[in-house]
Amino acid sequence: MNDRLQSDLTAAMRRRDASTVRVLRTVLAAVANAEAVDAVPTHVPAPAESPIAGAAHGLGATDVARRELTDAEVVAIVRGERDERLAAAAELAANGHTARAAKLRVEAALLDPYLETFAVEVLPVDEVRPLRLAVLRHDTPTKNVVLPGDDHPDTRHLAIRTADGRVVATSSWSEQESPDRPGARALQLRGMAVAHSHHRLGLGSQLIDAGRALAAERGIGLLWANARDSALDFYVAEGFDIVGEGFVTADTQLPHHRILRQL
Repeated sequence: MNDRLQSDLTAAMRRRDASTVRVLRTVLAAVANAEAVDAVPTHVPAPAESPIAGAAHGLGATDVARRELTDAEVVAIVRGERDERLAAAAELAANGHTARAAKLRVEAALLDPYLETFAVEVLPVDEVRPLRLAVLRHDTPTKNVVLPGDDHPDTRHLAIRTADGRVVATSSWSEQESPDRPGARALQLRGMAVAHSHHRLGLGSQLIDAGRALAAERGIGLLWANARDSALDFYVAEGFDIVGEGFVTADTQLPHHRILRQL
């Protein structure tokens, strides 16, 4: 999200859009302030003969430690900036300053695209396969995006779309017994993909939550998947356990592990 704001600011400057430049600069300044960390001083005091006794000295003595905000935290800052403008506009309008109020409302509206909300829905499999191809097959020998169980009537293809209808996240869920829990009803997760443009917005977590809700609806108490090793940290954070030895799939030639989540 921070990168998106920076990119949009650059674009606004190029087209000489003064209003957008002013608003985005204010938002990015607020983000920068939030990123500043109150660090514990680690410098060595200057010698007594220093012009300022006890002053910090040495390379980086005045550097400010920073932390990287999550996209959710940046969105919260954007929402605060938007809401602050709307509140000020309402106060100005109540006191008869309609022109200034209108200007603030226009500025607030410039921030609305960064506050887009996302909902999970069920889509036909043909609508999620393009994202599978773009995300899951760009670095693999195979370009096949037809997965086992895709056309089974009980399989659910969950997806998240933008306001203009683009699919930016998807996962498919089918009832399939786990090799590690024979005899137990389970939902297998396949084809989890989030568009690179929408990383770190919590969309993957939304899809996991929707899969968990689907399992609960069907009275199923186990989720499992063959997960890429590059995504294991995400799945562990979502409550999955890594089981068994790692393996390389024949189609992707990438290392995987099986994961389980007991509900």
